[in-house]
Amino acid sequence: MPIAVAYSPRVDGPLLVQRGRDTTLALAVYRGGSLATPSAGTFALYNAENASVVTGATTQVGGVASYTVLGSTTTALALGDAWRTEWALTMPDGVVHTFREPGALVRCVPAMAASDADIWRRVPTLSPHQPGVQPLIPGMTLQPYLEEAWREISQRLLRAGRRPWLVVGTSELVTPHVLLTLALVFESLTTRANEAYLEQAKLYRQQYESAWSQVSLTYDVGDDGQADTAPVTAAGSLWTNGRGQTGARWGMPWGR
Repeated sequence: MPIAVAYSPRVDGPLLVQRGRDTTLALAVYRGGSLATPSAGTFALYNAENASVVTGATTQVGGVASYTVLGSTTTALALGDAWRTEWALTMPDGVVHTFREPGALVRCVPAMAASDADIWRRVPTLSPHQPGVQPLIPGMTLQPYLEEAWREISQRLLRAGRRPWLVVGTSELVTPHVLLTLALVFESLTTRANEAYLEQAKLYRQQYESAWSQVSLTYDVGDDGQADTAPVTAAGSLWTNGRGQTGARWGMPWGR
């Protein structure tokens, strides 16, 4: 029997399935700094009651396992947290490895708050399209930094008991998203041995923390599709399910 080796899945957060809409989920797995491509695999989705919702074979595209949950299978299901996904993937070592990740069935998968254009307005030298302006780093793409910043913001909301998929609109998160993205960009530039980049990164981090403390979210507390009248802070510690039951973090059993 082959000896199993350790692999590292890359997960940005809970895997969200949008109710009534085809949703493609993906799981990238790494080993030794490179993608480890599975030769085959199966995917399974379970709800909070541990009932199987769907199961089937994965496809491997670009070295990443993926599975599309059809909207027709979720249209009649109740929205909920504490779902889970299971990926049983045959990895290059010849062994089937099972990766279990949290999930949720949501009304709407949230979009990122900020875009390249928001970054360019604040720092024109990061734009490759600014007339008369020499790009700070020719050929740089901001997408990985935007995605990583959004991942950090989503995780921070979850730790504070705010489920990102219950935030109605993302306008209040644009400024924190821009500032955190810029912090990540300039932190990456410190490898060029320019101390000024590090100081700029620290400044953006400080501005991000200040902006975060002032965020006031339009939030769907009851998960009924309706924004609640009173806004909530991004740093909240509790959330309710609309029935008077409270949880400290997403996916925790009610009342704990």
